[in-house]
Amino acid sequence: MVKAVLFANVASGRGQKWLFKVIQAAPDAGVDIVSTCFDISPQGIESGLQLAAKEGVPTILAMGGDGTVGSVANHLLGGDWTLGVLPSGTSNDFARSVGLPLDPAGSLRTVGNGHTAQLDVGVVNGHAFLHAAAVGLNTQFAREAGKLRTFLGRLSYPVAAIKVFRDPRPFCARIEAGGTEQEYRALDVIVLNSPIFGGALELEAASLGLQDGTASMLIVERLNLMTLVRALPLIVERRILRFPGLEVLATSSLRLTTEPPQQITVDGETGDWTPVNIEVRRRALRVLVPAQFASRNDEPAE
Repeated sequence: MVKAVLFANVASGRGQKWLFKVIQAAPDAGVDIVSTCFDISPQGIESGLQLAAKEGVPTILAMGGDGTVGSVANHLLGGDWTLGVLPSGTSNDFARSVGLPLDPAGSLRTVGNGHTAQLDVGVVNGHAFLHAAAVGLNTQFAREAGKLRTFLGRLSYPVAAIKVFRDPRPFCARIEAGGTEQEYRALDVIVLNSPIFGGALELEAASLGLQDGTASMLIVERLNLMTLVRALPLIVERRILRFPGLEVLATSSLRLTTEPPQQITVDGETGDWTPVNIEVRRRALRVLVPAQFASRNDEPAE
């Protein structure tokens, strides 16, 4: 049995529905959940990890969306922890990038099977992220969706997207990376640590690995309805996010300055304001992954 401490965000997309299913399915999957923590604030996570260390439990489970997983991962860096992901959010882009099953029993079987891989972690101003850090449209979207979620639930996402699209706010973005400096008039700047983007659409925003020490930077310079309509058939067919006005760069570290200052979204949660420093720490976190991912990336089971 894999002994684990579970951090559960019951406010995530399917968190409340998943909780009892996870508790029920865990023993059959070979997982012994010794404690469940519902407080996923920084203080709550630290308290839960202290309990795990006291009990000698090295496996930490994060049940929720990308924001929950990133928040828990932020506290695991530098420690001898193994992260298991139970994706119960709305998009679950990090889980999709790794190829994790999106159901309680399947994700628990991944934990019980014990295959691990050392994965890259993005860090923005000292805060870890596993999927993406962004400024611009993504932050506006996260802010609007947060306001609407209490009233509209899952419908808050399309409503927020329409509102943001109708009122885009361009800004000047200066990016220093690899000894060069470039300036853009941008609507969105996204730094991806893991490749899948867009939830159920499972778009691959760039050719990106999870163990190569690099991130993909997406800069949206212009965006209009006709451009998206024309690009949509190709995007849907190939599941690759490409359209005129989108530039994609690869980097392992960068400094982002904007005018006016922009609030950054980290794994879907709003955080610091620009300027920010972003880096990729190669293979900095041990994560439980499906056997196919482990074998494809030459990671033996432990």
